[in-house]
Amino acid sequence: MKFNLNLLRLLSRMLPFGMIADKIDKPTAIAPPVGKCPLPLPIVPLGPYNLSSAPWTAILQQLNLHLQKAEMPTSHSVIALHGNQILFTSGDLNAHFRLGSITKIFTGMGALILREQGTLSLDDAVIKYLPEFSIQNPYAENYYNNDITLRQLMAHTSGLPREACPLIFCGNDEAEVLKGISEMKLVVPPWSSVPAYSNLGYALLGHAWEKLTGTSWSEWLGKEVLIPLGMERSGMDIEAVKDLAPTSPDGELIKGLSLQWVAPAGDMYSTAIDLSKFLSLILNGTPSGLPILQEATIAEWTRPVTLLPDSRTGFALGWELIGIPNTPYMLITKSGLWGHKSHIAFHPPTNIGVILLAGDTAIDLISLGSNFFSTLIPIVENIHTTAVRNLYAGTYVCPSVGSITVDAIPGSGLFFAQDRGTVTAYANLLPKNTTENSFWVSFVTAADCLAVAWQISSFPHSDGEPDGLEVFFEFQKAGSPTLFHWPSNNLTCIKDKS
Repeated sequence: MKFNLNLLRLLSRMLPFGMIADKIDKPTAIAPPVGKCPLPLPIVPLGPYNLSSAPWTAILQQLNLHLQKAEMPTSHSVIALHGNQILFTSGDLNAHFRLGSITKIFTGMGALILREQGTLSLDDAVIKYLPEFSIQNPYAENYYNNDITLRQLMAHTSGLPREACPLIFCGNDEAEVLKGISEMKLVVPPWSSVPAYSNLGYALLGHAWEKLTGTSWSEWLGKEVLIPLGMERSGMDIEAVKDLAPTSPDGELIKGLSLQWVAPAGDMYSTAIDLSKFLSLILNGTPSGLPILQEATIAEWTRPVTLLPDSRTGFALGWELIGIPNTPYMLITKSGLWGHKSHIAFHPPTNIGVILLAGDTAIDLISLGSNFFSTLIPIVENIHTTAVRNLYAGTYVCPSVGSITVDAIPGSGLFFAQDRGTVTAYANLLPKNTTENSFWVSFVTAADCLAVAWQISSFPHSDGEPDGLEVFFEFQKAGSPTLFHWPSNNLTCIKDKS
């Protein structure tokens, strides 16, 4: 079977009007499918940007305007990066700032590394490592709840109260702290649809895996995370730092006070340069080839666990998800507040990251970060789309069955139109394996993302199945044509070089 026309007609009945049309003239140019679920573009290598070019000069000027409008204090550090390339900086990039709750990200990272090493499971109960831990659970028959897991601690879905002690400070007597926790009650049921943010939860997480390693939380993270990443000006002993950045407007240096037993929730300090090395790990998978975390683990770490009713905010495993107002963009973020204010965020589809550190706790870093992304994402999307278009776009002539025209447009992803005289099928291409230039064909360009997921799994690529939806491009030697293969339809199309 050369092309499954019956499949197209079936889909035309099931899917919104206009996606697949019968009896239309051959198009003179490809029209992008208007969809509710634009699929991601394949990731292609992009060389360093020429930041002195006119387009980038205008963008960087706009970022400076964002800082001015936000009234960023003198005591600040800012970095915007794409992958490994730093795009924009402001302030003293080596100044020490307390990270506050961003510490939780590194505490959670410790658990993930140990999971990869095979020494723990995120679904282990806390009592496996802290046998004296208990808390009253008014939502269960077993009033004393001992089933809370490390995963629930990371996702803020344990139902634990926010703090272990008044004003967060608990001292360092663990037995005394755990005794106090046993007299508390859960504030919501575990795995509630609304998470309950908990400093106590991350303190428990850090001390749980600390017991497993036999090394203090701070020493272990220094050895296993900070040193491999080259974060030489970062650490966990906040009271040892003598040059924390001054606060504004008084300009005085602040003194770092440890949270003591709750340190895994907020004691870390760092610099913008050091945090850019950490963000490069998240954006690129490995820093300088060091396999600290597998790519699949990073994806799990940053994937939504719960979404709040607005569907634009939520929690991953420690990370927080926010949507930029009046845009389709969703960011993965974490902020901190303790003497200083800190914010790190990234946008996975474009590999853009932003680090904002300030000596003024009143400044709105989340809004400032959103403005940075609103400025940077469109230009990177356009550059990325152009690179993908240069690689794949064109008209591919298919012997005896017409032609296929491939294109890429920001907001529509990579897509094609197949013309057979009486039928034109528009479809998106979902990256399957970028290194093999293979894709899934998705005919549901005008439907929602649930329909995409249903269709991809319903029409697999099994050998001999004419409805298979896997296609791939083949790049031959220089000067030779590029080929478009659709194996299940026995279709090979040659790129028109005219």
